[in-house]
Amino acid sequence: MQLFQKYPAGVDWATHRKAATYTDTEDPENDRIVRVWNVEPTPYSDLRAAAYPDAGDQLDAIMKGFRALLNAGISLPTDTVAWVEACEAVKAAHPKP
Repeated sequence: MQLFQKYPAGVDWATHRKAATYTDTEDPENDRIVRVWNVEPTPYSDLRAAAYPDAGDQLDAIMKGFRALLNAGISLPTDTVAWVEACEAVKAAHPKP
C-alpha cells in the first residue's frame, strides 16, 4: 500500500502550521493509506517575530537615532555613546559599496 499525504482543505498557511499529529485512513479501493495532517495555529510570537524588520536594520535605526540625539546636543550615557562610536567605526571600516 502507498501512503498519500494531505492537509485539511482551506487551511490558511499564513496563520497556521503543520502539527505533529495526523490521522491515517485506509483507502483499499485505491490501494493506499490517506494521511491527513492536523494543523494548529501558529503562535502569535512566531508571527510577530517574522513580521519585524531584520534585527540588524533595527539596531542601525536605533544607532542613527542616538547619533541624532548626540548631534542635537542631548547627553546620553557613556556606554551608549561608546556603542554609537563603535558602530560608526565598523561602518567606516566597511563602507557600503
